[in-house]
Amino acid sequence: MNKLIFTLLLTAFSLNLSAQNSDPDKAIAFLKSFYTAYITEVSSSHDGHQMENNLSSLRRKYFTAHCEKRYELLGEQTDADPVIKAQDSDVRLLKTLSVKKDLKKTNVYAVSYTDTNAISKVKTVTTINLEVITYKGDLKINFLW
Repeated sequence: MNKLIFTLLLTAFSLNLSAQNSDPDKAIAFLKSFYTAYITEVSSSHDGHQMENNLSSLRRKYFTAHCEKRYELLGEQTDADPVIKAQDSDVRLLKTLSVKKDLKKTNVYAVSYTDTNAISKVKTVTTINLEVITYKGDLKINFLW
């Protein structure tokens, strides 16, 4: 009887752990989709109130509640949008958008884009690190830094 209970607990624990891990290919596509929508919205909106509503809707769709709290904290600390590490954006950045899996850390990805200063032509690479998990069957961004 004890062996059966132990086996059931071990199986349940293993299933719970695997449910948290995300498939790297799906997570990369998920992050590209999110960043394409997010940067496009930041770049194209002229109405600040409507833009914030749309961005908030995107965050609710793609973030866990934990990540939303982290987003708010980082925004207050940096006076920038933590998703893009900037106050504004341009759709041209999507041409340089890159998403890579961190090979050493489970569920961790680096999203980066390159911006070129129009006057000085200096290129700046911005990198955002994110944790992607499977939550209730859906991929979600659980942490960003």
